[in-house]
Amino acid sequence: ISRYVSAPVMVEPTDASFVYVEERGRIETLARPRPDVGDRVKRGDVLAVLENPDLNREILKLRERIEMLRLRIENIEASELRNTTPNQNLPASKELLASLEDQMDRFRQRHSQLTIRAPKDGVVLSNEWRNDNGAPHHLKSWCGSPLESSSIG
Repeated sequence: ISRYVSAPVMVEPTDASFVYVEERGRIETLARPRPDVGDRVKRGDVLAVLENPDLNREILKLRERIEMLRLRIENIEASELRNTTPNQNLPASKELLASLEDQMDRFRQRHSQLTIRAPKDGVVLSNEWRNDNGAPHHLKSWCGSPLESSSIG
């Protein structure tokens, strides 16, 4: 009877955290210095910044709408001071402004997700893994690291 057993084994860190992109975009900038496999990072360190032109456009459009509505409300309030009759558009305009500001908060939250940060203190690991026979495997539709300079844009 042999005292040894041979079997393939895969060792993974027990407390590894994966970094996922929550908002679509393309890599605009990488952190400086660029974190590389084996580098230490602290929780909150910026790893990359993504850009989403569609989201930026929506934020600009909404910002303009909010500013125009604020001006409209100011004009209504100024006219009410001159007249004793209340303007019936004021409550609806204020309600719309509150709704648009809530929407802007959601857009800002989405925009903040374009900054990819380290979820905790640790070491950057490779996205590469190997199968039983040692052959390298990569992500199905893409190969490499998003932290590589070639991934920008």
